[in-house]
Amino acid sequence: MELASSRLIGWYIGFAVAVVVIGLVAVLLVAITATVRKIALVAENIAATLEVARDRTQALWDVSTTNQVAHDILESATAARTTLERS
Repeated sequence: MELASSRLIGWYIGFAVAVVVIGLVAVLLVAITATVRKIALVAENIAATLEVARDRTQALWDVSTTNQVAHDILESATAARTTLERS
C-alpha cells in the first residue's frame, strides 16, 4: 500500500493546486463583475448628467439667432428713424 499512496501524492498535489487556481479565478471573476457593475452605474449617472447639461444649455445654441433678430430690428428701427427725420 505504501507504493500506491506514494504514486497518488502527485495527483493530490495536482488536485490541490487546481482547487486553489479555480478558487482564485472565481474570486477574480466576482471582483471583475462587481467592478463592471459599478462602472455601469457611473456611466448611467454621467449620461443623465450630460442630458441635464444639454437641456440647460440648449438656449445657448439660439444666441446667434437672437443676435441676428436684434440686429435686424436695430436696422429696421434705424431705417424708420432715418425715414421719419426726412419727412
